[in-house]
Amino acid sequence: MKTPPISEERYIRPATTVTTERDRSFLVFAAVVLVAIALGFKSELLGEGQVWALALGLVIVAAPALLGYLRGTVEFPRIEHYIPVALGAVTLAGLSIFPGLELWKYLVLTATFGVGFVLLARLDYLRLRDAEKRGHILVQEVVLVLVVAGAYLVLVTIHFNVVLRLVWIFTITFLASFRSFRINGTPISPRRAFSPFSCGRSKRCRAFSSSTKGPRP
Repeated sequence: MKTPPISEERYIRPATTVTTERDRSFLVFAAVVLVAIALGFKSELLGEGQVWALALGLVIVAAPALLGYLRGTVEFPRIEHYIPVALGAVTLAGLSIFPGLELWKYLVLTATFGVGFVLLARLDYLRLRDAEKRGHILVQEVVLVLVVAGAYLVLVTIHFNVVLRLVWIFTITFLASFRSFRINGTPISPRRAFSPFSCGRSKRCRAFSSSTKGPRP
């Protein structure tokens, strides 16, 4: 006597999606390293040119740390995620050159930079995974405004060439605007931007449909 064949559905296990959470201790460690580099701006052994070179090194160190923390989604981390770090490095480098700035004030500003780095990286992490909440955009915009204000203060106070100062102001404004538009903007599919098949029965849609059909033979 033969038994009926066993259904293959018994051997098929339901696929489960496992969501991995990034370790926040890595982000905190990266922030501590960046704060330590920023504290070196205040060293008396460094000249003004060396301070700006070290600020560039801070951005170079922060870029792979952000990339390692934010990657893992379909959308690759883009340039807007690195803009606050770059503007913060410019602000700290410029403030360290100020002769009247006391050391404890610079320590507070540097610690604030580290906290802002962790906060923005975490919010960008949630945004890339569609897990952001209502107040996250407001926090990102407030931090961006503070960083841009500090960069403007540095450019106005430090003696630069007028043309070079205008170039830097334009660059900082462009980067901040690009970051803000990328955060607040909603991506629009090019196929659904304006299509006669999905626009409904409005007068504008019917006019567009009649214009695309052309004259009848």
